[in-house]
Amino acid sequence: MSVVENSVERSEPWRRDEELQAVLRGEMENSGSIKHVYPGLRNNKIKVMHESDYERENHERLTDTPLVADAEVSIRDWSDIGYWEDTVVINQEEAEYDLDEAIDEYGLDEVIDRTVNDLLDEFTEQGFVYKDPSDNIGFFHERPKAFDVCDNGAFILFDDKPEELSENDLYLFEGAAANMYKQFAENIEEKTEEDRYSVMNKVAAASEHLVNDLNEQMHFLDAFEYNTES
Repeated sequence: MSVVENSVERSEPWRRDEELQAVLRGEMENSGSIKHVYPGLRNNKIKVMHESDYERENHERLTDTPLVADAEVSIRDWSDIGYWEDTVVINQEEAEYDLDEAIDEYGLDEVIDRTVNDLLDEFTEQGFVYKDPSDNIGFFHERPKAFDVCDNGAFILFDDKPEELSENDLYLFEGAAANMYKQFAENIEEKTEEDRYSVMNKVAAASEHLVNDLNEQMHFLDAFEYNTES
């Protein structure tokens, strides 16, 4: 039995009704090529997508980690309201603060330190690469977590931890992981008035996998170092 099918059998009638009412009565907050997002009736987000766009492996491998926002996944026949017989509904906890708000609440240095240490480095050490960190990281109960994680383009999941990867897979992993840190640094730069190289260096200083003191000639790919002997 798949994760989605199992969620359907356990889904309470009141939750099904709340999800439907959120979609029918709520104003769509975001519409991308993959999913639609509505404000839930409680403190959550209701995300709707076609089952073919839903990445089960992301859900199965990440659900039991503290790195992603809590979410319940189910499947509905919502063809009568214009969706699909196999509509995936993700009922997800809403972040207390998005990154902009977290920077105001905790300060830039603390947000960078927590996010890199408690999230990006943790993904790296598990062999997970978050492909789209921009605007998809929030603070949940003072801890940074990733949301928007079940799209088929959200993650690259390697079969083993980095120290166990083949030489070829490690090469691919290092490039993808370096890009994850780079995207996060660029996102922070866009949200603040900090100088680009100041942000790059703060991200590097916070990470166990990046070389400190980046300069303008050095890219994140050059700065990334994963110790396979750790």
